[in-house]
Amino acid sequence: MLESLKKRLENHELGKKWKSRCIPGEGPLDAKIMLIGEAGGEQEEKQQRPFVGRSGQLLRSLLQKAGFDPEKVYITNIVKFRPPENRKPTATEIESCAEYLQEEIKEIKPKIIVLLGDTALKALLGDNYFVTRDNGKVVERQGIKYLIAPHPSAGLRFQKYKEMLKEDLEKLKGLMQKPEQKKLAVFRL
Repeated sequence: MLESLKKRLENHELGKKWKSRCIPGEGPLDAKIMLIGEAGGEQEEKQQRPFVGRSGQLLRSLLQKAGFDPEKVYITNIVKFRPPENRKPTATEIESCAEYLQEEIKEIKPKIIVLLGDTALKALLGDNYFVTRDNGKVVERQGIKYLIAPHPSAGLRFQKYKEMLKEDLEKLKGLMQKPEQKKLAVFRL
């Protein structure tokens, strides 16, 4: 199904308008974790793969440090093309790619979605959330947990956001455990 999504993306109006190649998501179809960013950059467009530039290198490194294999998570973006001059996508541009993202979520059925940055956060959870205020919070909707985290590009520019992202990815381990697997404190009198 995701192959047909990629073929449809190749004819999308934004790609033609921006003269940009599509950047579909990638990862295993049975991934329990999905990471969603804003849009691809120059390297992502060249390789037609999400998060392969400097931000992606940081993200994949932090995933490994947190104990996750980057090849076992599904990584994608809200907008499936590189915006001109790497600018932030508009609401209309985000909306034009929404159906593709919803198809990815429906197909993958992740248990946890990590929302990387304000664009992904607002596109999926609405305008009442802010990464700077709600970082590290988990919001559950329709059986999916959403973890709010900064975008790795912010981590490249500011050490505090890199640390926040690192802590958020480390938090994933606890979120992945089934309730019966969580360690319980036992008090004896």
